[in-house]
Amino acid sequence: MKDPDSGDWVNHTQPCQFLDLKTNMCNIYEIRPHDCAAFPHFKRKPFADFNHIHEQNIDYCPATFRFVTHMKTMIEKDYEWS
Repeated sequence: MKDPDSGDWVNHTQPCQFLDLKTNMCNIYEIRPHDCAAFPHFKRKPFADFNHIHEQNIDYCPATFRFVTHMKTMIEKDYEWS
């Protein structure tokens, strides 16, 4: 569905409704939303300003889920929990 404010396509299913499950490729790659094209968002500065994007997409975007899960694993491995 299209977001009424931004006009971007918004994913509301898991996996993404635009993912071709046979090829694992995006069906709308050429016209994909800006957030998909800019993924992963870790190059945006400051990084913390874009955490909301991951929160919004984690339930719907398999790439975001994998990215966040990987980051969590890396942080937990290197962080000393008290």
